Amino acid sequence: MDERRIQQAGLYGLVGVVLMALQALPYIGLICGIASLVLIALAHKGLSEELDDPSIFRDTILFMVVAFASSLVAGAMVAGSLMTAMNSPGFGVPVTALLAAVVSYAGFILSFYLAKKVFMKLYEYLNVSHFKTAGNLMFWGAVTYIIVIGIFLILVGWIFAAVGYNTLRTHQGVAEAAE
Repeated sequence: MDERRIQQAGLYGLVGVVLMALQALPYIGLICGIASLVLIALAHKGLSEELDDPSIFRDTILFMVVAFASSLVAGAMVAGSLMTAMNSPGFGVPVTALLAAVVSYAGFILSFYLAKKVFMKLYEYLNVSHFKTAGNLMFWGAVTYIIVIGIFLILVGWIFAAVGYNTLRTHQGVAEAAE
């Protein structure tokens, strides 16, 4: 197993999480968000290849696609209900808005379930407990998102992921944990 490649993946993941936090900045937030997803995907691609487990990268991409698609579908449904409300207000508007919320919430939970699977695999292969904690916090954060505490659980989960990636940057002897 190539230690340098695992350390490089740790650096990519760490920078990806830091850039994710910078999404809130005006003007450059979108660029930081896209760069963070690319760097996390690259980190997981490298780890997937080094650990010889293609499901790590596959589930990472699925996590990102499901999160994006559910947000897109929910946004389209909300836009449609708003257009309907402007033309003919009635019962269909709240129903469509509720359906958009359910679709978005279900997609959110599914996407973070996939993230949890990825982080659990990283924990199992690399024996970095921060990844296990990150996966659990993110998943339960998604489940409890409708009560505000979920937002904080997801945030803390990403902090644990950053610490896990940082551990990989200096981690030696991960070959024994993967065997």
